[in-house]
Amino acid sequence: MNPVLENIRQRRSFKQFKKEQISEEQLQLILEAGLYAPTGNNRQGCIFTVLQGENLKRLGDAVREAFRRGECCEKRDVPDDYVCFYNAPTLILVSEDRNNFNGNSDCACALQNIFLAAASLGVASCWINQPRNTSDAPLVRALFDEFKIPKDHIVYGSAALGFADGEPRNIERRPGRVLRP
Repeated sequence: MNPVLENIRQRRSFKQFKKEQISEEQLQLILEAGLYAPTGNNRQGCIFTVLQGENLKRLGDAVREAFRRGECCEKRDVPDDYVCFYNAPTLILVSEDRNNFNGNSDCACALQNIFLAAASLGVASCWINQPRNTSDAPLVRALFDEFKIPKDHIVYGSAALGFADGEPRNIERRPGRVLRP
């Protein structure tokens, strides 16, 4: 089978990661894949912010607190050990100008490239929405400012990256989703 199609078929989301960090070479190749994603009008406005170590922990703490306070998101009673990125050692935040009509789609294309590149390199991944849901919460926005994410940007999605701690699930595809009138 074609290796690209095989990679698409085999890629799965993981929610359990080992503590081991991905290599800098793997990270650079994954980021390059994101940079080559299509964008509306070739705008190329997506910003990729890589978080690891203490900065990643700080973001997790801020997101957890934003949920508890119900700031810019649905209030949730989350436990003290709640970590929105499943303890992955790397998180790539993908942001775009909130006024760009194509921003959400552009970021989604970039993230799909990131996920497929990661899978091809043996790196596990998972789409993470919580930074988007809390992008305007004061604690989270303060971190985004510190991380130099432009003030007019919203994080449309994030990629948790690391090495899988477990096996992927085999998920059957629902039939009847292709229409040919």
